[in-house]
Amino acid sequence: MIKNIIWDFDGTLIDTYPLMIKAFKTTLEERNISANESEIEELLKISSEHAIRYYKMDDSFKKIWKDEEKKVNKKLSKPFENVINVLKYIISEGGKNYIVTHRDITTYDFLKYYNMENYFEDILTIEETEFRKPNSNMFKKLILRNNINVEVTLSVGDRILDMIPSKNVGLLTCYYNNENREIDFLPEYVISDYSQLLKILKNKNK
Repeated sequence: MIKNIIWDFDGTLIDTYPLMIKAFKTTLEERNISANESEIEELLKISSEHAIRYYKMDDSFKKIWKDEEKKVNKKLSKPFENVINVLKYIISEGGKNYIVTHRDITTYDFLKYYNMENYFEDILTIEETEFRKPNSNMFKKLILRNNINVEVTLSVGDRILDMIPSKNVGLLTCYYNNENREIDFLPEYVISDYSQLLKILKNKNK
């Protein structure tokens, strides 16, 4: 049985990459650095820190980038197709949805914008911990404060950064691979559309 889901946010629940990439590119250009959007996307999908290091930016870059991101129209982002159906299903079965994200308090802004805030029992943002994925402590903190049974809880994410700490704390793992990226690790489930996850959940919970 899978009772609960712990979700990543960016690129997993909501496709915020177009918005993030646009703001990242603008911030680079303000520093007279040119980069194409596909390159930025690939780097960000490893981690934002990796992208910042790649362009040899200093510590001030991230704040300026995030400030720039707030200026970009949220309509550039959107929830992934069928993801709300999965959120609703978990709740209908008496389970709970959670979020563990490197995004800051703007997580709540996006959820409110798309009327998704009521689907989640608890949200752990980067502001609440000194640790970052793939460190497991973000997940440990959420699990402890909600008394989550890891044996019936699935972690869903779109990056290796999400899978490693999830496995380390005993969670089941689902890799959201909507771009058919090659992977060198073994999550319990790999999906490209949330209709697939909904089917998995229904089969597991019969």
